[in-house]
Amino acid sequence: MQAESSTAPSDLQTLQRQIQDLTELYNKLQNLRQIPSALLTSISNDMPFIGQTRPEFQRLKEIGEDIRSSPIQEALLRAQDSLKNDGTEINSNPRRENRRRRRPPSPASPQPYISKAALEPRAFPPAAGNVQALSAEELIGYVKEYNLENKTKLQIWRRTADEPKTDLPSLLRFTIPDVVTVYISIGYHGGHGTILVENMAAFAPREKKAPHLQSEYTVYQNLSQQFARVLHSHPNISFQSAMSLLCSYELLFVDQCVGCGRVLSVEGHVPPVVRLWKDGEEGRWEPRHLTCRRDQ
Repeated sequence: MQAESSTAPSDLQTLQRQIQDLTELYNKLQNLRQIPSALLTSISNDMPFIGQTRPEFQRLKEIGEDIRSSPIQEALLRAQDSLKNDGTEINSNPRRENRRRRRPPSPASPQPYISKAALEPRAFPPAAGNVQALSAEELIGYVKEYNLENKTKLQIWRRTADEPKTDLPSLLRFTIPDVVTVYISIGYHGGHGTILVENMAAFAPREKKAPHLQSEYTVYQNLSQQFARVLHSHPNISFQSAMSLLCSYELLFVDQCVGCGRVLSVEGHVPPVVRLWKDGEEGRWEPRHLTCRRDQ
């Protein structure tokens, strides 16, 4: 019994033998890479194919038997367990590690191109940082200044000439000559009387109808519906932004739809009553038909 225990290999000897076995297996696998080229060479030299390839396939068979053998399997399992228990995180492939440690590009190197997502149109232009919401006490001054600077006209509307003036008017009339008349219903919010745009109704330039009625013409009916849709989606839009939108209709019957390129739509034969703001170096209003619009 003592003789048998003295001849049993130590753990260190077993480890050395397993390392040697795996090293020899690795070298054999590396030599296998030469087999495909050897096969092609034998064919190109018009040598008997079967006779030349038989030793190579025999080598494949022998290596397969080596991998399935108990000593190699035990060595592979031990190597796997050792790798799992190793906390040093030392990479066994220094070549790959060196590739990872490349120097970062210098600031003078060309930077990679990063594509920018296309800017989607929006219902209104972004509010300027220095523009404050219009208040009730500023309305009269705003109307006067607007009429001095623009061809289109803005007026505080009263049903009759005898109707008394008020500090809080509820209705204004916006006019683009020979194009459209829009009645703007406004309200007030907060202690400073901030103006809120509640409704906008469009009519033909020479229609004699009350502001709460509907135009007889399809194009102005569609325009009023478009105003209602926009105001419903943006209930707190400033009065100045609403005026910017109205001014974009100066060429209502001339502008081409950016969606289909037509002035009159295929369905309904009406001009583009939708306006969407497109950001860019020089922002602009884009005319669209109802059938060519995007969600706002």
